[in-house]
Amino acid sequence: MPKKFTAYRNSYRVYYRVPAHGPAAHQTGRTAALFHRRGHLRTATHFLTFLWVDKTPSVLAHVDVSHVERFVRKEGKGVSRGTLQHTIAALRGLLRFLAVSGKVAPGLETQIDTPRVYKEEQLPRALPWETVRAFLQSIPRMTSLGRRDHAMFFLIATYGLRVSTTTLS
Repeated sequence: MPKKFTAYRNSYRVYYRVPAHGPAAHQTGRTAALFHRRGHLRTATHFLTFLWVDKTPSVLAHVDVSHVERFVRKEGKGVSRGTLQHTIAALRGLLRFLAVSGKVAPGLETQIDTPRVYKEEQLPRALPWETVRAFLQSIPRMTSLGRRDHAMFFLIATYGLRVSTTTLS
């Protein structure tokens, strides 16, 4: 790694209290926090590499929102919104650090939009098919209501239909 790039990365490591090696880097009680900090350091490394700071250190003085947006678009490809949220949080921290250090214009970190992540936005996990079959077999089909219920639950389980699409009311 070039000296200038390593200097930025190491000063950010000290600022963010990420141990490089030794016992502090492997303490089990601090594993989650350390993992979090290393994620920030990884994002910092990716951003500085994206800007080619190792080839042109003066590029930091000219960083603007368009550079940040291009980086976020690049990093956001193929990751979930939750992962992108963490990346943007780390990028904001780096930009604040660089602004305090006088390397970039202050306020860049406030101009990054964070993707919204909604509770339970992922598709629900499916039940094992054996469980579904056992449930369907437990519905009595001797009455018209039982046959109706079986048909509705069969459609819901087989095609992933919602209850509202299987009822008439």
